[in-house]
Amino acid sequence: MRQEVDNLRRMGVEFETTSSSQDVPSTMLMQAKATDAVFVCTGADCRSFLNIPGEHLNGVYSANDS
Repeated sequence: MRQEVDNLRRMGVEFETTSSSQDVPSTMLMQAKATDAVFVCTGADCRSFLNIPGEHLNGVYSANDS
């Protein structure tokens, strides 16, 4: 896993691992930097929606989707 994360970092992927949804409003994720994508991992073991704009758009997937 560490090697995969290191490879992604070398490719320019940035990881923020200590934030909660209260720390970073969803609008800031896309406005703060020119980003191509945002991956939000909530750590939940069942489907849980965050009630943020765009979470039901095409291209947005739950990790529990099959």
